[in-house]
Amino acid sequence: MPKHSVSKRQMYRRVATAVQHTLLDPSSSSREAKGKTVQHKKSDLSESCSGLVSSQYDDLDNFNLVTPCEFFNSFPSCSFEINYGSNNNSGENSDSDSISDSENVNSDSEGKSHVFNDNVNIEKSSEKSETPKHNALANSLREWGLKFKVSHSAFTDLLHILHDSHPYLPLDCRTLLNTPSSYATKQLDSGEMVYLGISPNLQRILSPLISTSPNLINIKLAFNVDGLPLFKSSNVNIWPILCQIKSITVEPFVVAIFSGSGKPVPLSTYLEDFVEELKVLIHNGIEINGITISISIYAFVCDAPARSYLKGIKSHSGYSSCERCIETGDYLNGRVIFKKVHSTKRTDHTFTLQSDESHHLYDSPLVQVPSLGLVSHFVVLHA
Repeated sequence: MPKHSVSKRQMYRRVATAVQHTLLDPSSSSREAKGKTVQHKKSDLSESCSGLVSSQYDDLDNFNLVTPCEFFNSFPSCSFEINYGSNNNSGENSDSDSISDSENVNSDSEGKSHVFNDNVNIEKSSEKSETPKHNALANSLREWGLKFKVSHSAFTDLLHILHDSHPYLPLDCRTLLNTPSSYATKQLDSGEMVYLGISPNLQRILSPLISTSPNLINIKLAFNVDGLPLFKSSNVNIWPILCQIKSITVEPFVVAIFSGSGKPVPLSTYLEDFVEELKVLIHNGIEINGITISISIYAFVCDAPARSYLKGIKSHSGYSSCERCIETGDYLNGRVIFKKVHSTKRTDHTFTLQSDESHHLYDSPLVQVPSLGLVSHFVVLHA
């Protein structure tokens, strides 16, 4: 055959027309196919048109562009739809040479549809990813459930209702809330504990408030440590460390929790992570949404047995047990009493130096916390 000198546009258009004539031979297509759309895989089109077009255009090497197969391979995620026209249009565009250069090849900026003539379309079969939209709905549901304290059973029922219209949502609220199935525990002599941390809770609570409270540049934290039994028939106790932000009105959160028989022993292991994190927070503060917030300790609020255990001092029934003065008590009628009203007061400095040796039993790990007064920051509750 004579060689043709054609433009790139003409070549592509003639390739498409050749595919139409090859795969949709009127002699092999029945009348039932009229007015319908048939989809062909890219591999079928590429294989079928390769030999036909290459034999008709021996001058393909002059293009320095792409071969017909490479042309179809340039659409990796496309399906090819060839529309059968009606009887009135069946005779149109039957010859590739009848296609003029004035006809346009339509292609949008995203490559969704490429039209070579009135009957051949190449359309994207893959849909746009809706991941950002999915994440937005999941985050909104998660924030709603936490804000209104929706029970897990009610939250899960809601997800089952939404699943028909939003199949990407999980069926269990624990999956949506990213509820951890296990925690890293630390073994103690009398049980085990889990340390949840102060910083993650501060990030969770303060992040939504930073934008509405620009003056929130320092906060004070109050802590509570106490033990309580879980069962009447067992000696298993839990000792949680609770924290409350005094600068704003929010509920307390759990910093750590111990479970075991009796008190958490040894005390140094129980308070190790707590003391280390407090030291960092007091020294550096915490950065939330680009704003650094300074942190200080407001108070430790504990009952008498918990105070004496945390501070490493005599219990409230001891002779040198007074936490505010150095007065020594007397035993009278089955109890220890303090006769003097005015006596030398204890200070944070004298406590650190352990000036009154009879008052101390062991060194408290809390001494390592900077700016924490083991006298002034421990509240003594009077009956």
